[in-house]
Amino acid sequence: MQRSRVVDGLGSSEGSPPDGVEGKKPQQEHGHEQTQEKGVLTRESGGGASRFLGSSSGIYFLHLVREAFSSTGGSTDGIYDAEYLAGTYEDREATEILGEQTVGPISRDVGERLIMPYFRYLHPLLPFLDGRQFVHEFETKAYSGRPVSAAMACSFKAVLSIGLLEYPELRGAVAGRSRDWFSGGARDARAHAMALLGCPVDVGALEALLAVQVYLFVSMQIRAAYELGGLIRSKMYVAGLHRCPARYPTVFNEAECMQRKRILWSAYALDHHLSQTLGLPIGYVDADIDVCPLLSERHIQGADVPEPEGNEASFSDDSDIINNSGDPLRIARAFSDYHRLVGRVVETFNKSLHVRAVEPREALALQADIERWWNGLPEGLTGQNPDPDLPFDNSAFFTVLYHQVVLLVNRPRLSLSADTPEFHYAMQVGVDCGRRILAAMTQQETQHGHTQTLFWPGYMSAVWNAGLIISFACKLDCYPLSRGIREVRQCLPICDAMLRRWPAAARCRQILQTILDAMEKDPNRKSNSQTPNTTYPPSSTDTNAVLEAIAANTDFIQQPPNSVIDFDDDVFNLFSMNW
Repeated sequence: MQRSRVVDGLGSSEGSPPDGVEGKKPQQEHGHEQTQEKGVLTRESGGGASRFLGSSSGIYFLHLVREAFSSTGGSTDGIYDAEYLAGTYEDREATEILGEQTVGPISRDVGERLIMPYFRYLHPLLPFLDGRQFVHEFETKAYSGRPVSAAMACSFKAVLSIGLLEYPELRGAVAGRSRDWFSGGARDARAHAMALLGCPVDVGALEALLAVQVYLFVSMQIRAAYELGGLIRSKMYVAGLHRCPARYPTVFNEAECMQRKRILWSAYALDHHLSQTLGLPIGYVDADIDVCPLLSERHIQGADVPEPEGNEASFSDDSDIINNSGDPLRIARAFSDYHRLVGRVVETFNKSLHVRAVEPREALALQADIERWWNGLPEGLTGQNPDPDLPFDNSAFFTVLYHQVVLLVNRPRLSLSADTPEFHYAMQVGVDCGRRILAAMTQQETQHGHTQTLFWPGYMSAVWNAGLIISFACKLDCYPLSRGIREVRQCLPICDAMLRRWPAAARCRQILQTILDAMEKDPNRKSNSQTPNTTYPPSSTDTNAVLEAIAANTDFIQQPPNSVIDFDDDVFNLFSMNW
C-alpha cells in the first residue's frame, strides 16, 4: 500500500512552524497574546491527492508535543505519520480505484463543435478545467478512441453533453452513441459522479465532478446539481482547497496553486447561485475560506500579508487589478465576486428567523458594495467598451446579473405593507430592474442570435421575475398599464428562444401569456394613474384564470428532471392577492 508522504515538516525541530503547518501567529486580543491554531496539509507521494486537517482535530497540539520531544534527539517520524493523525487513517487498499475508460472515436469536426459551447460561454465564468490539458487529452485520445483516466473520461462526457444541449442534432454523429455522453440524463451523470466519489479524489477528479455539476445545472437539473455540490464540497474541504495554496510553497508549485484557486472559486460561485435559486443554505461560508481571489495573492512564500479591514473589503478593493489585467481570468474574478455578494444577500435576508435581524446600515453597506462591484467592472463587461479579444461578449450577461442582485436586495421589502415608502421604493427599483433585464436579453438575442447565447439557466428566472414584477406594479397602479403590457409581451419571444434548450420554458411562457391576457382586458387599461391601489379588489373573472394558472404551476422545482425551473417559490406570493 502506498503511504502518504508527509510534506508538512512535522519532524522539524525548528521553533517556527514548518511549511505544511500553519500555526503560531500571535495576535493581540483584549491586551492578551492569542495563538492562531491552524491546520496541516499533506500530499501523497508523486504529487497525488492532498489531505487537510483543521485545528479542531488537535493537529496543532500534536505538533507542539512532537516539537517538545524532538529536542530529546529521538525519532518520532513513524508515530506522527499523517495517515494516523487524529484518527484519520483510511484503508486505501479497500477503496476501489477506477481503471481507464474510452470516449470516442469522435470525428474532429464534430468534436470541436461540441466542446466549443463550454469553452466559449461557461469556461470564462467557471474555469475549473485545466483547459490546456483537456484539449490536449481530447485531441490525442478522443479522436482516436484511446483510453484515458476515469476522471478525464467523465470530463469528456460532461463537456460533450453540454455541447449536445446546444446541438442536439449531432447526437447521431457521435461515435459510440450512448457511450460518449450522458445519454441517460441526470441519472447517468450522477452515476458517473458517484463512481468518482468512491475513489481517492485528486484535482483531476474534482474537475470531473464539477463538470458533471455544471452539466446538471445547464440542463436545468437544479436540485441534482445542488445535491452533488454538497458532496463535492466535502471532498474539497478534505483536500484542503478552502485553504490558500500559496501558504504551502513546498507542497504546490505555481501552476498547481492557480488551478486549485480556479477550482475553489468555480465551486463557490456555483454553490452560491444554486443555494440562492433554491432558497437553501449556502455551503461555502466566507469565514471558512482564506483562498485569495483570482488575480490577487496576499500570501507570499507562506507568510501572511495583512488582510484589509472588514469582512467584505478584500473582494472590492482590487478593481484596478481587474481593469488593468489582460488576463481572461478577470471575467471569472468578477463572477466570483458577484456571487460573494449573492451570498451576503442570502445571509442577510434569508437566515433562520431566530437569528435574522437586518440592520439598516448593514443593508445599506451591502447595497453600496453591489454598486461598487458594478462600477468597478471592466468596461467590456458593462457594454461601454466591448473587448474584441474576448470569445464572447458578456456585457448583456453581467447586466442581467447586476439587476438580478439588486432585485434580490429589494425583494424582501415587497412583503411589507403597500402603504409604506419602503414598499414603493422596492417596487420602483424592481420595475426598473425588470425593464433593464428585458432590454439586455433582447439586445443579446438581436446581436448574437439566441440559439447560441441563452446559455445561462438563470436567464429564465430573470425573465420570469421581470414579467411578474412589472405586471404586479401595473396591477397596483404603480406603473403605467400600457407600458407594462408592452414589456410583459416582450418576455414571450425570449421564452420562445429558450424553448430549444429548456422545454420547461413553455410553462413559463404560458403563465406570462395568461397574465398578459388579463392585463389587456383590464377595464382600467387606459388609466395612467400612479396612485397605488391598496385594496386589491378582484376586477373580473380573468382574475380567477390568472390565479389558477399560477397556483397550478407553483411546483416548478418539484417537476420531473427535464422540467425543472430555478424559480424562487416566494415570487408566487406576490400574486397571492386577487388580480
